[in-house]
Amino acid sequence: MKDSAIHIPEVSVSPNKIKWIKSKGIRIPGGSLKIDSLGEEIGILANIKSATVIEQIKIPILTCTYDSVKVRINIYQLSRESNATPLFTTPIYKTIPRNQATTTITITPTDRPFIPQGQIAITLEMLEIHGNGELLFPVYSAHSLYKKIVLDRFEKIPFSMKLAFSIRR
Repeated sequence: MKDSAIHIPEVSVSPNKIKWIKSKGIRIPGGSLKIDSLGEEIGILANIKSATVIEQIKIPILTCTYDSVKVRINIYQLSRESNATPLFTTPIYKTIPRNQATTTITITPTDRPFIPQGQIAITLEMLEIHGNGELLFPVYSAHSLYKKIVLDRFEKIPFSMKLAFSIRR
C-alpha cells in the first residue's frame, strides 16, 4: 500500500436562517394593553407557510408592578371555523418579575414545539398573580385573539400585543 493525497473541496456547514414572525400593525402612541384576570389569554395570529419548529418567543412588557406574574405560553392551530387545537402538551411557563422600565422577556422552549403549516395562534395566559399592581404591554393596531376562561372560545379583537417568535427556515 502506498500513501496518496486526495484533495476535496472545502465544505461549509451553517444552520438554517432564523425568521422572526411578529404581530403586524402600528404602535398606538401612549396605548397599553392590560391583562388582569386569571385564565385570560391574548395573542397573535400567524400563517405558517411550511412546517417548522419555534426557536424563541419574545414578549415586550411596558411595566409589571405586581411582585410577579406567572404566565403560560399556549400555541394553537386554528381551523377555518376558528376552533383552536393545542399543538403541544408540554407547557411553557415564565415568571415575569416586577420591573420599572420597558423590558423584553425572551423564552427559549426546552422542547422546540413543532408547528404545522397553516394558521396558528400564540397566546399568553395569566396563571398566578402575586401582590397588587398591573401588567401592561405595548398595543398595536392589528387583529389578534382574545379569550376569557368563562367564554371558553376565542374572539378576534382589533388590537394586539407585540409578541414575536422565531422559526428555522
